[in-house]
Amino acid sequence: MNQKIDQVGVKIYPFYIPTLLFLGDLSHQTALSQQTALPHRLPYPIRLPYPTDCPTPSDCPTPYPNRLPYPNRLPYPIRLPYPIRLPYPNRLPYPIRLPYPIRLPYPNRLPYPIRLPYPIRLPNLSQPSSNVSPFPDKLYRRCAVVGNGGILLDSRCGSEIDQADFVFRFNLPPMNYSGDVGTKTDLVTANPSILHNRFSRLNEQRKPFVDLVKMYESALIVMPAFSFTNNVDVSFKVFYTLQDFESHQKVAYFHPDYLKNLALYWKNRGLKARRLSSGLMIVSTALELCDEVTLYGFWPFSRGTSGKPIPHHYYDNKLPKPGFHSMPDEFFFYNQMHSKGILRLKIGTC
Repeated sequence: MNQKIDQVGVKIYPFYIPTLLFLGDLSHQTALSQQTALPHRLPYPIRLPYPTDCPTPSDCPTPYPNRLPYPNRLPYPIRLPYPIRLPYPNRLPYPIRLPYPIRLPYPNRLPYPIRLPYPIRLPNLSQPSSNVSPFPDKLYRRCAVVGNGGILLDSRCGSEIDQADFVFRFNLPPMNYSGDVGTKTDLVTANPSILHNRFSRLNEQRKPFVDLVKMYESALIVMPAFSFTNNVDVSFKVFYTLQDFESHQKVAYFHPDYLKNLALYWKNRGLKARRLSSGLMIVSTALELCDEVTLYGFWPFSRGTSGKPIPHHYYDNKLPKPGFHSMPDEFFFYNQMHSKGILRLKIGTC
């Protein structure tokens, strides 16, 4: 009987079954109990988060690395119960590549709304006041166009500039050099890049901007709002910021067709520049509004007439970004108009 059960157990099963042997003979069960009843192997592998030779998991806390069966993609969408706030508006800190093209149901519109952290208010350009020129029909007799060149330092031209009927200035310049640059301002330009860099696009630094422009009193602030698409938003913010703080200053924007025709005019006369400078825009405007135009502070060179080094601006030596404007070429046309009597180019002391 014992032998038969042994043969059955050996021939049929790949491992011993102690219960069958226990039915045959207890003495045989006692003999087999000294052997290993079951090998420590399962028909499938088990991966533990810690090595198996540790007494407890806390003795070997190093887990296996987390590896996904596919790179950086989940087989199902994740819906979060809270919104994701990006560190800056409308931009993700990493590029998104979709495996399929996005087709919008209509042109220039997104299939979902975008909420900005600040309101965008556009002025009503259909109002009659937007078509009224801020300048009188009669030309100004004498105008001074005051650049920001370092050639103005120690020029003592301040009193002569203030005697002009209309004074143009550029890019919100400092006015604490009154002996050289004067104190009068009737029109001042504001480059959108200044609002980006110094006033955080007027998202936060609104009061400092209003305090700055107070030094120009009732001067008209002119901006190229429509020259580039990224200038529109911040240019309109200037209008509403002054309105919110009940400022008496007004804002005017260059007409895009005027700037387009102006660039074409100077291009046809040989000016090769990627973009017209604010100086050339205002000089061209002054020639249309004034009988006599005198330029101060227009000097695009690093040395003065005496050969001594001078700063780029009368208030700092910060150089412009290369590749946008061509100041020496523009100065050539100023000098050419000076020789023809179209305007007066003032260089040196007054």
